[in-house]
Amino acid sequence: MKVFRPAFSEKRVEELTGLSRQTLGRWRRLGIFEPAFDWRGAGGGLSWVYNYADVVMLRTLATLRRKHGLAIDALRPVAAWFTVIDEADEDQTETWQRWLWVVDGHVSFNEPDDDTAGQMAVIDIGAISADIDRDYAVMRRRDPATYGTVTRHRHINRNKWTVAGTGVMTKSIRELAEDGYDEARILRAFPALVPADITAALEHERALLSHAA
Repeated sequence: MKVFRPAFSEKRVEELTGLSRQTLGRWRRLGIFEPAFDWRGAGGGLSWVYNYADVVMLRTLATLRRKHGLAIDALRPVAAWFTVIDEADEDQTETWQRWLWVVDGHVSFNEPDDDTAGQMAVIDIGAISADIDRDYAVMRRRDPATYGTVTRHRHINRNKWTVAGTGVMTKSIRELAEDGYDEARILRAFPALVPADITAALEHERALLSHAA
């Protein structure tokens, strides 16, 4: 089954990683990483937009930098490693089951020999991903008054029609329904939704298509 991950604004990335916008900009200029989407000049009040893999990578880099004192140059190969495995693993099922090892201020992508065990730290990418999921769920906790409500805003999904409080576009829900997804599968694909959201989104999309015809 497809796994749908949200896109994140720079403000949301700050909240999920603890990295300031200034740090994100400096790391970008230094060539350590580049966000998944460049929306500069596209309007809507957004510039750089990050995908889920970006956030996991940045939270990992922040942990390596703050907790383990890695130098900036030691972060570069980690960011490159994330880019390679993200491109090779479409739904990240393997990516988030990996580990990194920190030994003498450097990162190893393979488990070191036993004689270094007392001097190394283990970074569990799966645990970092789970922490992001938990924190994001808290941030996105919805007001029940938004259930079954469709809205749009110039700063959300580039002003596309969206289920209020979720960031899920009504078009995406319609496309899944057209692909044969029933309500249960749509809810699994978009955990932020409730059944009333699906009903409202599909009714809204039908009205849009009818009007366009």
